[in-house]
Amino acid sequence: MVLCVVVVLTRLRTLFSRRWRLASSVLRGRPPPPPKVLGVIVPDKRSLRSEPELQGLARIVTWARGSGFKLLSFYSPYGLFSHRVMEKALDWAGIQDDVTVWKGWDAPREWVESGSRPLGVALLGPEDAERPLAMLGETPGSASASGSGSAWVDTVPATSLERALEAPSELKRMMERVVGPTSSMFPDIILIFGSSSSLFGYPNWMTRSVEIYQLGDLAAVTSAKLSASLERYLRTHVRLGR
Repeated sequence: MVLCVVVVLTRLRTLFSRRWRLASSVLRGRPPPPPKVLGVIVPDKRSLRSEPELQGLARIVTWARGSGFKLLSFYSPYGLFSHRVMEKALDWAGIQDDVTVWKGWDAPREWVESGSRPLGVALLGPEDAERPLAMLGETPGSASASGSGSAWVDTVPATSLERALEAPSELKRMMERVVGPTSSMFPDIILIFGSSSSLFGYPNWMTRSVEIYQLGDLAAVTSAKLSASLERYLRTHVRLGR
């Protein structure tokens, strides 16, 4: 009799232990997969004028390329990022041939078809945060407002936009169809440089589940600071409801 009780209690303890471990893992969440998309916000309109700041950009691109990112989006609310600025940074880093750079959401088709290789760098301004949502709200049959010659010019009714805002996967499909493939590549991490922690108008549909870190002065950024942000991200468990 005693032996039967011991066996039953042992089995119950094993069962409850397994269920507790499962419940605990759900409550704690799970570590995120390695990030593939990095967003960078430079809010100061006086930025990108000095050589140390351009070198800071170069260090970010070099680090992102070496850390396995597929897409790097630089955003300025004042439209500071241009091909000229990025060329200077890439010249300093010596990786001009290892990076594909474009303005806005119109990624080169060869980059898209290559499986996001080499590292893509999208240069974004305030118009890139506003235009996609305006395009999604256009009525069916109206012309695209992009004016960029992009092939992604389909439009959707406003009711579809409302449904998409409630369903992120549908929103991604709509963004890719209407605006371009990179508009559906949401950042895993956003790094903010400067003294304020605001997003400064960064495309808001991309920030639903992003990790945001503030790194201070752009000119003072180092690969060690960037790697510390990545390590912090990898230690952050994805919790239910995020």
